[in-house]
Amino acid sequence: MSFEPRNFFSKLNLAQQGLFLVSVLLAMELLFVGILAYQVQLAQVEADREEFHRRIVSQTQNLQNLVYDCVQALTSYAKTHDKVYSLEFDTTSAEVKTTLDELKSKIGNSKKRKAILARIDASVRTGIAALVEGRHAFEEKGPVEALKELSRSKNALTPVFKELLTDVADLQSEEQ
Repeated sequence: MSFEPRNFFSKLNLAQQGLFLVSVLLAMELLFVGILAYQVQLAQVEADREEFHRRIVSQTQNLQNLVYDCVQALTSYAKTHDKVYSLEFDTTSAEVKTTLDELKSKIGNSKKRKAILARIDASVRTGIAALVEGRHAFEEKGPVEALKELSRSKNALTPVFKELLTDVADLQSEEQ
């Protein structure tokens, strides 16, 4: 007894034949909709991952700019003796700490990212602490002694800031 499609299909009445054809087409359509839904989900996951990396890169660029702003505010304070720049330094250094905390909360579970961020954190905190010491020296010892002290700390801070730039670049390349 051989199976012949013609005999199988011809044994069905017209309503059953129509139902069979519609069922096959509906099954194929459901399969395509399922594949499409899976592809949309994959695209959304990739878009979320891309947004995460974009936010990390943006935060690191913001951190870098804030560090430069701290240095600039302190430099302006030393040149002009205007307390506005001292307040700007305080505000900006607080923003640096907030940005570091935000980065820590967003960085994820990657050991490599955490290690890079720990180095960035250490570099930034060392730099900010040296700048605060320089400002205190300026306020307590006067501009000449403060400039001498800042000059000495500049020699110590130059490698710290170079390391900071390298670590920020490493973190950004890790995110791209």
